[in-house]
Amino acid sequence: MEGLWERILEALECKNAPEVARKLGKTKQAAYEWRDGKPPGLDTLVNIAQTSNVSLSWLVLNKGPKNLPSGRVSLESAAPQRSQPALAPEIKAYIRKEVIEVLSGLLLTERDRNLAGSLLDDIRQKVEKGKK
Repeated sequence: MEGLWERILEALECKNAPEVARKLGKTKQAAYEWRDGKPPGLDTLVNIAQTSNVSLSWLVLNKGPKNLPSGRVSLESAAPQRSQPALAPEIKAYIRKEVIEVLSGLLLTERDRNLAGSLLDDIRQKVEKGKK
């Protein structure tokens, strides 16, 4: 059965953790942790989906089509160019829709439930930081 790590490798067209780390500008240690089952944070997952033009729901839970249909808002083109990019309303709506699709799908395994919980925690933290 294909897991999150395998989908990350496929999306990024990488063969191993060091290659993933280089492509994303992350540490090898972080990539090894993802390989060993610790899910990346929401920012990283969105970055992978954006960079690879794959669906966030496919990347996270292997649900729905892998590639984004043409006509979908491109995260890269819609995001303002800043060192800490603010999310445009179109991107927020897209992410919200993708997260809802992921979470409303059947979460069949404990790992799926943990991953969904981790993603929701990341979202809650980002919302709270945005309110300050």
